[in-house]
Amino acid sequence: MTRNASRRPPILEDLQSRASSQPARRKPPSARSQLVRSRVFGRHDRLGSAEVRAVMRRVAAGDPASLLGLAPMEGLTAAEVAQVARDVWGWDSGDSSVSMSPDLGIAAFEAARERVVDVAKRGGRIAIGTTRPASLLGIHLGFARLAKSLGGDVLETPQAGPFDTSARVRARLWWIEGVAVMTDGDGLLGDPSPASAREMLFDLPPPDLVVGDRGIAGGAAAAGVEVVALADLDAVALAVAASRGLPITVVPLNERRSPSSYAPLVKMLAAEDLKPENIPT
Repeated sequence: MTRNASRRPPILEDLQSRASSQPARRKPPSARSQLVRSRVFGRHDRLGSAEVRAVMRRVAAGDPASLLGLAPMEGLTAAEVAQVARDVWGWDSGDSSVSMSPDLGIAAFEAARERVVDVAKRGGRIAIGTTRPASLLGIHLGFARLAKSLGGDVLETPQAGPFDTSARVRARLWWIEGVAVMTDGDGLLGDPSPASAREMLFDLPPPDLVVGDRGIAGGAAAAGVEVVALADLDAVALAVAASRGLPITVVPLNERRSPSSYAPLVKMLAAEDLKPENIPT
């Protein structure tokens, strides 16, 4: 009896033909490409060249709001500030748009992670807070989890304050899983002034390291505490202070992207094995 040919098992050539006709699986995008695509690095979506230059002039002139709690720096010029921006952010002064180098940003983030790892492994006290909770809370929570997992003493208290923000709103500091955030009792507040740093340092035991941004970073550095600072180009004063010797590890990035935009950075903080070859690229 003759069998139906359609029911015969496929021959090797047919299997090879079908396999070759299948579309190749795409390689998942790298952390670097994801961060550029989401505008954490690369071309800036908010700051323009004229605005960045204006911030540089204000920092050189000692404008308190632009210094983010830092003291005016003697002999500082706009040219020196611009050079720091080129060195830290990869800013191109000849470009009409503003871009930040992803390679510099990722390298700085790795250096910041290593500072937290070093302090945590020694059982050091680490204070963490953000003035940009809508965007950066996830990264700071990642630093808090990393520090705790390695034996660090992540400092917190039920609340601190009240104090006045730069918008003349009475606020308090509340802690979310080890991260200080500003609140008026109804919602989280974004405020770049150093007032929150003063309250944090007043109410907590003296920290060995502060992880923060803007006024929290600047206020802590001015108080003589080592700092890991997440900083956009309009927080260039933090990098200038670092270039002049203050113990600040600056992570250059866009501060105002959606929380999911920073997922590759948060993943770097969640790695169980912190050897470089196990960190996603």
